[in-house]
Amino acid sequence: MNAADVMNTPIVAATTKASAREIALYMLLGGFSGVPILEKDGKLAGIVTEMDLLHTIREGKSLEDTTVDEI
Repeated sequence: MNAADVMNTPIVAATTKASAREIALYMLLGGFSGVPILEKDGKLAGIVTEMDLLHTIREGKSLEDTTVDEI
């Protein structure tokens, strides 16, 4: 049995060039607490969590102007 056999929703992922705002919207609209981040070749680069976004805001950075690779 593969994961695809039991999954019923598509995986949401973003690239390292996505804005922090985009990630926040994915989380808000999808009910996620984290979003996987993929490199150009599709390999996992990391995961951005709600806490990562809160730290970004606390540092005074704009979610619109901050890319994932800056988090």
